[in-house]
Amino acid sequence: MARARLPLLIIGSIGIISLTTVPAGAQGMSPTPAPPAPPPAETEIYLAPLTGAGTTLGIGELKNISNHPGYDNQPKFDVDGRSLVFTRGDAPARTDIFRYEIATAKVGPVKETEESEYSATPMPDGRGYGVVRVETDGVQRLWRLNPGKGEADDLLVPTIRPIGYFAFPEPRAVVAFVLGTPATLQLIDLLTQESRLIVSNVGRSIHKIPGRAAASFLHKVGANEWTIKEVDAKGQVKDIARAPSGREDYAWLPDGTLLISAGSKVLAMKPGVDADWREIADFSGRGLKDLTRLAISAKGDRIAIVASPQ
Repeated sequence: MARARLPLLIIGSIGIISLTTVPAGAQGMSPTPAPPAPPPAETEIYLAPLTGAGTTLGIGELKNISNHPGYDNQPKFDVDGRSLVFTRGDAPARTDIFRYEIATAKVGPVKETEESEYSATPMPDGRGYGVVRVETDGVQRLWRLNPGKGEADDLLVPTIRPIGYFAFPEPRAVVAFVLGTPATLQLIDLLTQESRLIVSNVGRSIHKIPGRAAASFLHKVGANEWTIKEVDAKGQVKDIARAPSGREDYAWLPDGTLLISAGSKVLAMKPGVDADWREIADFSGRGLKDLTRLAISAKGDRIAIVASPQ
């Protein structure tokens, strides 16, 4: 009897791009070749200071730090706040993780590989970056990218695939967006490799919640009900806040305030304090549109914003 087939996908600037299919449960099999995927939309990464707090919270002058005619997306700050990493690609089949040094404005690859990498996130133990790697045979899994020259990378989750996005609620666990129809959120023990299904129909924004052994995610409960929720390292789920209609790219400030992109605007809300989202910036006058992913430094003093170029 023919086995079910699951989609093998890679991440684009706005959503997910389908490449080919792999038989469910087929470990180590090469996927059927597929036509080249269309190039992802051109995006740029902008860096700005965050000022004030609460009702005085604001975003300062933007600086285009990628300034590159191609795909620049998925920024994440390094723990020390001195740099950030992001995904860069010039062709649909090839991406690498790059680093931007804030003090010097220097941009360069963290490590060039034969494969494509996405979604770089500093590892909880400080050793390298968790990345989604599209391997040369098309398999898409979660790896540790070790920046050291000649240092081998580590496969973190061998069997659960294809993973698209992820966060570490604590060092031994990962919360992963697993691609499929529908996409599911799974909690994976990195030591035992045991996986627990949390919910289905989830969005791409998954983040460690500052100061807690938990991660947040966006649950697409219904067409008009998208809710930011949390899952702790034991798999317990709680609601945090309703997201504005159709918006899913958010990030956390260290004080527990949420920021979310909405067209040309950035909105803020502190769950448990604010009754609703409020506007803190509108970049339409500066020519920016289609704001998507956000990243905030650990100190809460800088924000990175992905947008279509001016």
